[in-house]
Amino acid sequence: MAEIRTLHPDPDDAHWFAALTGHDVPEAQPETLQDAQRLRQAILAEAATPSAAEADQVGLDALLGRLRTEGLLTPQRPWWRRPQAWSTLAAAALVLCALPSLWSAFGPEPPSVIKHVQLPQLLYAPKPLEHAQALHAALRRVGVTARAEAQGPGQFLSATLPQPLSEAVRAVLTQYNLAAPADGQLLVTIQTIEEK
Repeated sequence: MAEIRTLHPDPDDAHWFAALTGHDVPEAQPETLQDAQRLRQAILAEAATPSAAEADQVGLDALLGRLRTEGLLTPQRPWWRRPQAWSTLAAAALVLCALPSLWSAFGPEPPSVIKHVQLPQLLYAPKPLEHAQALHAALRRVGVTARAEAQGPGQFLSATLPQPLSEAVRAVLTQYNLAAPADGQLLVTIQTIEEK
């Protein structure tokens, strides 16, 4: 079991602390009294001298007082009493009022609406040019004007069909396996079929 020890303060230390705090200690040794009194005097001398911050503040106060008496330092006006503040506020208010009308005049345009996109119908033939010529001739025989043009290795044919569709036009579309377009615009791409 651990032994509990009590510390008995050294009487010389107690005398030194008492002398440091300014108490009269006649029973203390002379060296202890001299050490405590020298330390006490040093602490009191340090506390009596003004700090650098206090000295700077005193000098700053003196300088500001002299500048005010000479008229070189005028007191600051609050922001609402300065003309620059009011002109800035007026400009900001003007911008805020004009911004909605400027936005509508120069803002982004609404996206254009695409109502209907028709893709061409796709046909495959061993000879696209001959197939396009035959379809073009068949449409011309039933009174439809068509336009055919080369498109890479294939052909593209477009025609405006009469509305409503006549039986003759329906027969040509059925013969070439084409669907009747809802808007009357016939678009056909004829591609080459690879023969094996």
